[in-house]
Amino acid sequence: MGSRIEAWLYSEGSKTVMEATSSFTAGGTDAILSGPKAIDDAITELVADIGGAFGITWRAASNAYEFDDSGAFTLTFTGNMHKVFGFSTPIGHTGQSSYTGDQQALGRYDVLKLECNALEDGASVDLAQYRHQRAEVLAFGNVDLYRARIYMTQAQATSFLASYCAAGKVRVYQDSDDTTAYSATNPDGYIDAWVVAVSDLTTDGITEEVVHCSMVLARPRS
Repeated sequence: MGSRIEAWLYSEGSKTVMEATSSFTAGGTDAILSGPKAIDDAITELVADIGGAFGITWRAASNAYEFDDSGAFTLTFTGNMHKVFGFSTPIGHTGQSSYTGDQQALGRYDVLKLECNALEDGASVDLAQYRHQRAEVLAFGNVDLYRARIYMTQAQATSFLASYCAAGKVRVYQDSDDTTAYSATNPDGYIDAWVVAVSDLTTDGITEEVVHCSMVLARPRS
């Protein structure tokens, strides 16, 4: 059991530097994400693009992903895809059958702890009535709000605020062992939501080795 935050990767299905999280090349074969997907789902599709014995595996000891195949191959990333998986450079990975990222992957954070509140109603209405009795109503935020407190190591915090897990769309696993979506009957399930705010960064411990922050997420209603 544990908690983690994963990024959604963006792609329109093309291999360009502008689409910073869409593709890589392994052994001369392009793996191109067909559309936006949570990183676990994206990995499934990208691995299938390469085929054979090729695989991508999370390595907790490195806080990064490992790319491996049955024989030596060259691995080249497009855009910022290398940062998503925990590699410091997009090129130079050649002559081996396995490569593991050398820094914190910006697409996944296995955090120390995640405290969360129940989903809140995020819908609001602004009503303005004028002297001539005309009224104007603006409705916004047809979403549920999810407020969480995230605890991580100092090393993780160094990169977290600049990561793909602190902005845009993310998937939050309250319990990493529960791989089904949140529902009224499965309150421990994962939540796909948009980051509204990350704030209140605080340190704990004599050496400030634990860092925690608050995160507000918005989950659109279907």
